[in-house]
Amino acid sequence: MRLFRHLFFLLALLPFAACHKGGSRGGAPLPELLGLRVSPQGAHLGPGQRLQLLATAEYADGSRRDVGGAAYWGTAPDAGLVMEDGGCAVALRPGAVDVEAVWGGTATHAEVVVDTKAGVLRALAISPGAATLPVGGALAFSLTGRTADGGSLDALPMVDWETSNAVAALAVPGPQGFVLAKGPGTAEVTARLGAVEGRARVLVETAVPPRPAFPLAVSGTGRFLVDAHGVPFRLQGEAAWSLIANLTAREVDTYLQDRAQKGFNAVLVNLLEHKYAVQAPRNRAGDAPFHTPGDFSTPKDAYFDFAMAVVEKARARGFLVLLAPAYPGYGCPDAPSADNEGWSVEMGHSPKASCLAYGRFVGTRFRKFDNVLWVQGGDCMPAPGGALEACALEVQEGIRQSGGTALQTGHWSPNSMASDEAAFAKAMQLEAVYQYQSPHQACRRAWAHAPPLPAFLVESGYENEHIQGSVPPSRKYLYWASLTCTAGIVSGSRPMWLFEAGWDSALDSPGVNDVARLGHLFDTVPWQALVPSGLSGMRVLVTGGGGTPGGQDEVAAAATADGRALLAYVPPGDGRGERSFVVDVRALSAAATARWYNPWSGASLPIGRVPNEAPRWFTTPGDNGSGYDDWVLVLESLPPEPSSASTREGPASR
Repeated sequence: MRLFRHLFFLLALLPFAACHKGGSRGGAPLPELLGLRVSPQGAHLGPGQRLQLLATAEYADGSRRDVGGAAYWGTAPDAGLVMEDGGCAVALRPGAVDVEAVWGGTATHAEVVVDTKAGVLRALAISPGAATLPVGGALAFSLTGRTADGGSLDALPMVDWETSNAVAALAVPGPQGFVLAKGPGTAEVTARLGAVEGRARVLVETAVPPRPAFPLAVSGTGRFLVDAHGVPFRLQGEAAWSLIANLTAREVDTYLQDRAQKGFNAVLVNLLEHKYAVQAPRNRAGDAPFHTPGDFSTPKDAYFDFAMAVVEKARARGFLVLLAPAYPGYGCPDAPSADNEGWSVEMGHSPKASCLAYGRFVGTRFRKFDNVLWVQGGDCMPAPGGALEACALEVQEGIRQSGGTALQTGHWSPNSMASDEAAFAKAMQLEAVYQYQSPHQACRRAWAHAPPLPAFLVESGYENEHIQGSVPPSRKYLYWASLTCTAGIVSGSRPMWLFEAGWDSALDSPGVNDVARLGHLFDTVPWQALVPSGLSGMRVLVTGGGGTPGGQDEVAAAATADGRALLAYVPPGDGRGERSFVVDVRALSAAATARWYNPWSGASLPIGRVPNEAPRWFTTPGDNGSGYDDWVLVLESLPPEPSSASTREGPASR
């Protein structure tokens, strides 16, 4: 059982409970202030009790923010209630008290009643009382408190939340009453204030997305993949490099089932593992890939039989397998060493005929699988004209000669993309981007490739690995890439990519759930039609407050060419602050509905209706509940209203 105390607002009805100091903000310019609202209205207190009043500023861009800590609070001198800094009301004696709050030149009022019968909370009612959610879904509860005098009040800012089964559902810290569906099961959600409780039941069901019809192909626009029925396929993959070499068949099933439930549809895998396996290069059954160690002309059937079984298991669950036939290893080492991660030394010393024969062997073995996408290279940009490059080209040629029709791409050294390896460039059918810290900048270069190729992020900072690879930086890389590469992403997490000890306990890591929530968002928008800001005729979408282009503070944005949707990702800053920026909403075809998507909880906060007449300010809500402050702005054009002619009644029938 996990108990969460709200991070934003605390409202106490019990005697001597503490009040908090409301939020305040400086720095970025703010949109026009439209109004100020104080809540709760009409609250009842008993003498000696405290009540935290909230002051919320409402702006012209539809945003709101808590200004209670900066507002002026006051009452009449002889009132039966005094106001402390930050909006904390302290009841002294019975009577109705008018409380004034002033912020930004705007004043508003709230009435607080002090009487001897008030302040005794009798019940809490959660609505809805029962709900069914898919894994990764979110629900915003409403909560009503009933007091002894028969009154009611919005109790959301007051309570603590807990769940009986945190594996199934998680109460999200914050004032909105969000519950996040984590995994299949049933959880009782409890709202608690002192001894008073309210309960609701949440059923979480697995919602596995439809499986694609293989084989995949490049769309007519060249921007994304489609399945055999022409359905767009947004690549949502994970680095599972050691899947074949380091897992048993049963463990492969466990892993693939979990990832399918979380919305993944692709895995990046080494066919051969040189270092990262318990018995490398042998698999868990003890089978070596070659009869003669390091001799590519002597493949061993038992090893490749198991590899084929893994690919078949993946196909049965709807996974595309990005398969690296011969991984050279990080840094392309040219001398034997126990530290070598890949096969670059063996490849560099192999006759071309052996490399060609190996390519023909694996090409023939795997050509029956329509869910394979070949990945040439692997953490290595071979020296042009060198022996390593020559062997890799022969492997590629052998696969081609085998008669297979699988698509292919490349994974070279960091800060590269597939077409950067000149000897392989013409054969690349997808533009795979490998960039750690600024993938949005690299993806923009990939998008500009002529002719267009589906651009996707093949590797960036992994969760729990690399100095920039923890959460939420790994999350921001994926959102940046999704709005600038657009064809998809491959995420990574340790211990998952090498399946080292403890991997099965890390299946539900924060980073993996971030990816699942990213998928839920993009599944709701026409992602395949997105065009990055400022490219291919798309206007610059963020025209103020958008940070440094290619920098760690850049607000990345994309919109559809037909103006149906616009998305902008605001990366994390100091973890608490709000951020204001200007969006050119004229990229939309009509007035739009606007919302903030929370990448940590998967929930959305409505902003309202936004006209598409002129650029406008938006201000993020601040901390998203995780201690970080990244958000996604989602704008979706409203359908045109029916014309008067289409709604006019015809002549009456006789």
